[in-house]
Amino acid sequence: ASALNPDIKFRTPSVEAFNEDLKAYLAGFDVSVYKYKWWETILRKIKRNPFPLVAVFIAAVFAGGLVQLIVAGTQGGQYATVGASGGVFGVLLAYGMAFPNRMILLLIPPIPMKAKYLVILAGLMQLYYGISGREPGIANFAHLGGMLFGFLMLMYWKRSSRR
Repeated sequence: ASALNPDIKFRTPSVEAFNEDLKAYLAGFDVSVYKYKWWETILRKIKRNPFPLVAVFIAAVFAGGLVQLIVAGTQGGQYATVGASGGVFGVLLAYGMAFPNRMILLLIPPIPMKAKYLVILAGLMQLYYGISGREPGIANFAHLGGMLFGFLMLMYWKRSSRR
């Protein structure tokens, strides 16, 4: 559609660029005349419909706290944990599922990686730190609980939208 746009500033700039966009589209990547940054993509989606993001965040916060409470109970401690970190990890997983091939540049160290790999890496790190106990005082299982519940909510919505 961008190649046929009557306004020249919205057209693909060259045949080579159009060919690259076509190859990217056929490979399953997002294609746009505008090169949006990852956070701009999220803001555009939130402006259209903020409910799913807010619902995933709130549910992941409470689910993360519940998972942390269960794990702490099995280890002999009883303390309630409700914080934003479970929600942040739930939203991170939702982003990784919505835009799996979007490239993200980590801040430290500056390593570019796809969003799906960042989500997997973050989950594995939290699992390792939670099992090994190398980071006491951090609710690693709340992070994992937020990711798990975010995943379950997204799968439920995906399945119910097919009906």
